[in-house]
Amino acid sequence: MFDRLRNSRWFWKYRHLWNPKWTEGYKNLNAPHRKVLVEAILKHNPKFILEVGCGAGANLRLIHELSPYHRLSPHSELDGVDINPKAVKVGKKWNGDFALITIGSFDDLGPGDSYYDVAFTDTAFMYARDKVKALKELKRVAKKVILYEWETLIEVL
Repeated sequence: MFDRLRNSRWFWKYRHLWNPKWTEGYKNLNAPHRKVLVEAILKHNPKFILEVGCGAGANLRLIHELSPYHRLSPHSELDGVDINPKAVKVGKKWNGDFALITIGSFDDLGPGDSYYDVAFTDTAFMYARDKVKALKELKRVAKKVILYEWETLIEVL
């Protein structure tokens, strides 16, 4: 039963109600997979990056810290969306001005076609209600899509 609940959109949107410290795990920059994911993203030299399901924005923060371009250039953009309003609030406070984190989902990612150089997810794609629609939306807004799902890195051309 818990697995079914954990795999639902409701769980991720309201997880803060039963675990007030849930954001601490999402702010862990030392999670082993983060460096692998960030290296896969940065090898494309992207200026405009979107993470869908960003939580508190740890991956965006790590990109900012590891990429001199994103640390120093005003001509770069790090954006993130998450369905959980509390995650967005924590992410905005934790990441300051270098990342724009908003409430959103795979359903409508906003900007025009191929706006982002890279759009990526970190173990969030599996929760998309309609995976075909979600992948089409990711491909619409980005030139390159990277999905990281449970230790599997998938680059979509």
